Amino acid sequence: VGEETRGQLKEGLLVLLRNEPPGDISKKIGNIVSALAFAARDGHWPELLPSLTQMAASEDTVMAERGLIVLSQVPPLLQPALTSGIRQLAPLYSNAMNHPDGAVRSAALKAVVSYLEECGRARETRELQP
Repeated sequence: VGEETRGQLKEGLLVLLRNEPPGDISKKIGNIVSALAFAARDGHWPELLPSLTQMAASEDTVMAERGLIVLSQVPPLLQPALTSGIRQLAPLYSNAMNHPDGAVRSAALKAVVSYLEECGRARETRELQP
């Protein structure tokens, strides 16, 4: 499969992740995005983290939960990007953990735990402390 086709596939999956109605299909799309991130762990999906953080910061509860769920599944793959982007993620996680919707809070907690499990240095974890 050519690079252009892979790029279109990744872009299409992110669009589907944002637009699919709630249900089993949307969860499967999130799983596919996470699985594809394994193949792209060498940095060939630079749009992934910005797209997920934008979704996680959304006012739309379903969108926020989806972004956080996928973020909770990808830290082992995107750890260098997450480390450099923790200043962006710390307030996102904090806001999500204070969200009025329990599903969003739960997804945020999973994302934070996944990130902390991947942290190799104390400095990385300090960024998430209040």
